Amino acid sequence: MNTKGLNAMTSNRLSPFVAALVALAGCPQATQPEPLPPAPVISDFSAAPARVSQGGKATLTWKTANASVIDVVDGDGRVVAGVDNRAEGTVEVTVAADTLFVLTALNERSAKATAVASVWLAGSAGSVLFAALPAVVAAGASTTLTWSAPGARTVSITDDLGATVDLKSQVESGAIDVTPTRASTTYTLRTDATSRDVTLARGQGITGFKPSVSLGKPGDHVTYRLTYTLP
Repeated sequence: MNTKGLNAMTSNRLSPFVAALVALAGCPQATQPEPLPPAPVISDFSAAPARVSQGGKATLTWKTANASVIDVVDGDGRVVAGVDNRAEGTVEVTVAADTLFVLTALNERSAKATAVASVWLAGSAGSVLFAALPAVVAAGASTTLTWSAPGARTVSITDDLGATVDLKSQVESGAIDVTPTRASTTYTLRTDATSRDVTLARGQGITGFKPSVSLGKPGDHVTYRLTYTLP
């Protein structure tokens, strides 16, 4: 008897049956990760007029996309009223001194876009505005260095140890995040004409929380070590 031929015939008859069972049972499908939300975009942020008399008013105009949180603060960290998370719009501000305004747009995953505008007093001799927002940060947290230097051809920022901050090709105005590692850090912005300093203070915060053993048995005693940084 030709068992080889019989086995082949049986195999051929079973193959569709096996295929049907597999189809009915269903094969697990690889889970596809959810696509990341698009990055926030700021297509416009400006102040007009660029110069006003002391106590005069200027209009801030902005337009954003892909952002769920939108706010504007001045160089002292005060929130500008009237923005109200609107994707685009205008708001009027009263200007008492040369003032830097910073627009921040965040999406659902806290990806950030930042833009800077400035208003100067008529007759002001100032040429550079430089601020850190916020000026006090918890241990391990970052802050945003922002500046406006109209007409500057070169701009650089270094800390008080001489380390250079990468400004990502921003010159006349910009914003860059930094994470201070010491209790106090001074950053100096230099242009081809002048320089400005800001000093960041590191506030209190938890910097570590570690168990005494990495792998234990049920009932084992474990001690946790808390590291806490004071201002």
